[in-house]
Amino acid sequence: MDALHLPPCTIFALSMGTIIALRLALSFPAKVNGLFLVSPLGGPEPEDVANGRIQVCEVWKEAYASETVDREALNDAIHGSLQLCWNSQSSAFIDALITVTHPQCLYHWPPSNFPALESTTVTFFTARKGFTPAELDKLKEVPIVLAPCSEDIAYPPEYFESFAKQLQGGKVTKYTVEGAPHYGSTTHWKA
Repeated sequence: MDALHLPPCTIFALSMGTIIALRLALSFPAKVNGLFLVSPLGGPEPEDVANGRIQVCEVWKEAYASETVDREALNDAIHGSLQLCWNSQSSAFIDALITVTHPQCLYHWPPSNFPALESTTVTFFTARKGFTPAELDKLKEVPIVLAPCSEDIAYPPEYFESFAKQLQGGKVTKYTVEGAPHYGSTTHWKA
């Protein structure tokens, strides 16, 4: 932002990006004049979702257990990710994302880089404890739109309601993206 000489910005973020957007607003408040958070992950990771993330990571690792990479196991790991992100839905856009990201995952996450795989797909989520009340109090003057997705199978409405309650007293607007999975901004972009 400094290199581009950007004025304070409204930050749009999705899923894990919402954690980063919130941290940006807390660390550099003069840089952020608003937050639009789709499927915000403001609280600790639910145990069942953490277990699902661990399982997907382990299946990916198992694919490399023998000399020949088990493509079926890799596909199972990808399917687990698709369940989290899009409730196993398919579309031309989702297929394009998989086509682009799958080779990148193969390149970045071979056995020699399993620590990075685990850090990126598991620990980043499971090690966080959410934001403290003192931290969230600092966001009282920041306009925030919370946009949970109604068909999110990993993070139920109660998860988002709990986070929204933590932000009470601030400039918070809630907009539920009806019919959308966790990555609702990719499937329900018009909304």
